[in-house]
This record gives sequence, structure tokens and C-alpha cells, in this order.
Amino acid sequence: MKEQITSYILKRLKRGAPEDDLIYSVCQKTELAWDEAEALIEEVRDEHLTEIETSQAPLKGLISFIFYIMGIILIFGPIVYLLALLDITRTFLIFVSSGSEADAETALRLFENRCALLSWFELPSIIFTIMIGIGIVIANVRYMSGIWEQTFRKWKTIE
Repeated sequence: MKEQITSYILKRLKRGAPEDDLIYSVCQKTELAWDEAEALIEEVRDEHLTEIETSQAPLKGLISFIFYIMGIILIFGPIVYLLALLDITRTFLIFVSSGSEADAETALRLFENRCALLSWFELPSIIFTIMIGIGIVIANVRYMSGIWEQTFRKWKTIE
């Protein structure tokens, strides 16, 4: 009986079942009290922690990678939008190619007019979006380093 309930708990833990649901189902199957079932689940979790983490790693890694890509998009998307809006390259080329007709004051006015398009509402949202993207990338790099550490720990125990 103990082996069957242990395998049941382990299977549910690998799937990431909510703890309260798992405790309730263990109470139903074994007729244990809530505290006893909770202790049993903690015991199984402690004994098989590396096995549980290993089985959850591919899905968590995939989700983390997707969020990493989204963070990269949130960083570079607003920058591309900003460069397209300002069109700095074309303004610079017009200034350089016009020769003696254009002066620095004309180029500065062109640049100011393009910056005025951004207004006070759009520029803070662009900066905020870039900062959110940076935060997402940093969080996912930290999380993925944890997954890689777990993977290398598992390989060390196998060898």
C-alpha cells in the first residue's frame, strides 16, 4: 500500500499538482488525517526531489526560453521603432549629401522636429518597455542557470 501511494504522490508531484488537491486526494485514498498526509507528501518530495525537478525541467526550460525571446523583443522592438520614427540615418545622409546648402543648424532643426513627434507620453512608455524587457531577460537567465545547475548535478551523480 505504501509503495502505491508513494508512486501516486510522485506521479502527481511530477505533473505539478497543487499541494492542497494532492493532500486531499491522499486523504481520500489512505484515510489519513490532513497533517499526516501533508507529512507523507513532504517526505516523498524530499526523497525524490531531483527526480521531480528533472521531469519538470523540459517544460519549464521551454517556457523560460519563450519568455527570454519575448524579453529580447521587448528590448529591441522599441529601439527599432524609435530609430524608424526618428529616421536618424536618412536625416544624417541628407545633411551630408547636400554639401554647402545645409548647415548644422538645419540638421539640428530636422532632428528636433523628429524628436517632437515622440511627445512626453510616448518616450516614457518606450523606456519602460525596454526596462521590462531587460528585467524579463535577467530573470530568465537566472532561472535557466538554475536549470543548468540541476542538469549538471544530475549528470555528476550518474557518473
